[in-house]
Amino acid sequence: MLGGLPDGWHDDWQMLVYVIANLSVVFFLLLNFLLSIIVDAYMVYKEKIKEDQFEMAFFSDILMTAWAWCQSKRWNWPSYTQWAHWLDSRPEDSTISLAQLAEIIKSQNMQSLLAFDQLYFNTSKDHSDKAMGDEPSELPDSTEDKESMTV
Repeated sequence: MLGGLPDGWHDDWQMLVYVIANLSVVFFLLLNFLLSIIVDAYMVYKEKIKEDQFEMAFFSDILMTAWAWCQSKRWNWPSYTQWAHWLDSRPEDSTISLAQLAEIIKSQNMQSLLAFDQLYFNTSKDHSDKAMGDEPSELPDSTEDKESMTV
């Protein structure tokens, strides 16, 4: 059986059972191949998501987006469009220092820069364990590590 059904397959009950069994085996074998490809791709994607510290649950992402918007309005940070243009103007694989961040934020006080740092650079998957305060209270733990951040 390389493509068509044999002649007289519907007249003989044994040939009918053979054809149905053969088609069933081929169908489920091909279905198994397809599902193994899909599951393998899903597992690779799932491993990449585990490594991504910014990928959270849907509602956590919505909450963090709303929180970031409120903080940007409160501290008068540049709009997302201004950020995108500024980041696109920078060379690829370049680093950004805190002084450069302070220039783009154009804030008169250090609290705005610290709030930005806490929101975007100190956020990790376990952010829900920490309380999100309105006021940043202290400088980052190690300023040497924060001096340059990769784009």
